[in-house]
Amino acid sequence: MSKGANDNNNGMSGRSVGGRAITRKAMLCIVGAFLFIFGTLFERHLWTQRTKGKDLSSDSKDRSERVTAKRPSTSSLSLSLSSNRTTADAAAKRHQDAVCSIYLCIQTKDPNKFAFTDDALRGAIEKEANRLSNVVNVNVDALGHTMKKCVKHPNDEWEVPKLKRANYLSHTNKMEDLKTSLYKGIPLFPIVVHQVIWQVTDAVGNDRKTIPAFPENSLVSLRDLEKPKIDEKYRQKIESIMQTAKYWIDEAYALYEDDGGRGNLPLKYNDRKVWAIWSGLNGSNYAYRLVAAKLGVGLASFENALAWRLLVDVTTGVASSKGSEKSFYWKYKDLVDKNVAMQEAIAYKNKILDQKWNKNIDKWDMHLSPSHNLPPDILERPARRPMVVFLGHVYSDTSVVYMLENGFNDQVDVIIETASWCVKHNVDFVVKMHPAEKKAFRKKSPTETKLKLDPRWQALLALKDTNPLTAKKNMLLKVDGQNLVNTYKLIDAADVIVTVLSLSGFESLLLGKQVILTGAAFYGKLGFTRDAQTSDELRSHLYSVLQKRLSKTRRAGKTDVALTPSLYEDVATFFYTFRHYATVDRNDVDEIARRIIRACTPAV
Repeated sequence: MSKGANDNNNGMSGRSVGGRAITRKAMLCIVGAFLFIFGTLFERHLWTQRTKGKDLSSDSKDRSERVTAKRPSTSSLSLSLSSNRTTADAAAKRHQDAVCSIYLCIQTKDPNKFAFTDDALRGAIEKEANRLSNVVNVNVDALGHTMKKCVKHPNDEWEVPKLKRANYLSHTNKMEDLKTSLYKGIPLFPIVVHQVIWQVTDAVGNDRKTIPAFPENSLVSLRDLEKPKIDEKYRQKIESIMQTAKYWIDEAYALYEDDGGRGNLPLKYNDRKVWAIWSGLNGSNYAYRLVAAKLGVGLASFENALAWRLLVDVTTGVASSKGSEKSFYWKYKDLVDKNVAMQEAIAYKNKILDQKWNKNIDKWDMHLSPSHNLPPDILERPARRPMVVFLGHVYSDTSVVYMLENGFNDQVDVIIETASWCVKHNVDFVVKMHPAEKKAFRKKSPTETKLKLDPRWQALLALKDTNPLTAKKNMLLKVDGQNLVNTYKLIDAADVIVTVLSLSGFESLLLGKQVILTGAAFYGKLGFTRDAQTSDELRSHLYSVLQKRLSKTRRAGKTDVALTPSLYEDVATFFYTFRHYATVDRNDVDEIARRIIRACTPAV
C-alpha cells in the first residue's frame, strides 16, 4: 500500500477515535440530565407523600375531636336526662293545672239513646275524674253548672225561642248567596240541608203542607240542593232554617265563653272544654261541631250502634260512619284472637237466624220487622235463579243525606240502577224499605212513593212484563214498603245485598253474604265489601259477584257467591273490634264517662 493511502487510513482512524470520544461525552450528559430529572421528580414525590400523611393525620385527629365532642360525658348525659324529666314534669304540671269543663248537650232522658239519668252520668264522671286526677284535672266542682248549661233542644229545635226571634229576622237572598252564607266564620248551608230534606220528606210521608203546592214525587236530595240552579220554592224554607242555625251558632259561642262555674277565677290559656253531643250531623249538633272545630273545643259524640250499643267518638265529632270505628280496627286487628272473634260472630249470626231479639235491648224497636215466614212469591221462586236484595234507609236519614257517593242522586237512584241490571239479566230483585219509614211516616213510605212515581221505574215494570225472557220466567221485581217481610229471612234467601250503608248490610256480612255499598259505611272499604261510587261500578260488581250463577254452562249455588273463609274472618275481626273497642253498652255509664273524659286529653 502506498504511503498516501496509509496516511489517509491513519487520518480516518484518528477521526473515528475522536468521534467515539464525543459520543461518550454526549451520552454522559444525557444520562446526567436524566438522573437530575429523575431525582427531582422523586424528591417531589416524597414531599407530596409526606404532606398527605400530615393531612390524613390531621383529618383523623379532627374527626376524633369531633366525635369526642359529640359524645357526652356521663355527667352531661345525666344532666340531659334530668333536664328532660324536668321538662316532662313541667309539661305534666301545666296539663294538670289546666281545667277541663264538661258540658252535656244531649238528652239522657231519651230511652232510645241512653239508659241513665243526668245525675247518674255526673256521678260517674266525678268518680272517673277522681281516679284519673294525676292525669287530667276535670272541673268536678262545677259539673252541676256545666252539665246543665248547654241548652238541650226539644223536638221543635228548629224554632228560635220567641224572646230571641227579633234577633234573627229573615232577609230575602238569592239561592246562590244562601249556599255560600257564613255566620261568624261558620258555613250555614251544610247545617241546614238535612232539615230541608227532612221537612220535605215529612210533607210527603205525613201529607203535611210544609211547602205550598208541593208535589208528592218531588222529594229533594243533597245533590238536588247542590245544583247550580234549584227550585226557588226552597229558598224561603232554607233561609228560615238558616236563621235558626245562626241562633245555634250564637249559643255555641256563648257556651265557649262560659266561665265553667269558676266565678271570678280567670280562665287559663290551656283550660279546655268538652261538649257531649249526639251524632254531629243533625241540627244544633252540627252547628256545635263546626264551632267546636273552629275554636278547639273537645267533642264526644254518640250514635246508636249494632246490638243496641252506643258508638262513642272523640276524634272527628261525627259518630256515624266518619268516626273512629276503622281506627280501632286497624289498631287492634292483629291483636285479636281470631278464634274468639269467629265464635262471637257466629253467635250473633245464630241470633239473627233464630230471631231472638229483645225489644230495645238487642235491637231498636224502630228497626224490628215481622218474624213470620217469607211470602210465597219469594219462597217459591226458582232456586236456580239468583236474587238481589236492596236494604233501604229512611229517606231523610242523616247518614244517607251526607254519605251517599257522588255518583248517585239518592237511594232511589241506586234502586233503579240495580233493578235495571236485574231486569236485563233475569235476576230477581226485592227492595226492602227501612222498617222505620213505616213507623215514622203515618201516611206512606216517602222512598216507595218517589220510586213508584219515577218514570224509569215504571218503564222497568213494563219491560219486565213484556220482555219474553223475564215475563215467561216470572221474574220477581218486588217492593216491601209496608214492612211486611222479615229482613233477616230475606237476607238469608238472597245471593247478594245492595245498600247505601245500612247497619243491616253489616249484619248481612255476618250472615256470609257479599255486600255492595254505595255510600261511606263505617264497615266499607276494608277489603270485605264491594264499594261502588258510580252506576258503572255498581253494575260491574253485580256481574262480578253473580257471573258464576248466570253462566249457561254451569249453574252455581249460593255457596259460590258467598264470602270466602278468609274474608269472613276479617268481618269477624272487625265485628270484635267494633263491639269491644269502638262501642259501649248503653247501660255502662262508667265507661261512657271514661270516653267523655278522654276528650279532655287530646293527643298533641
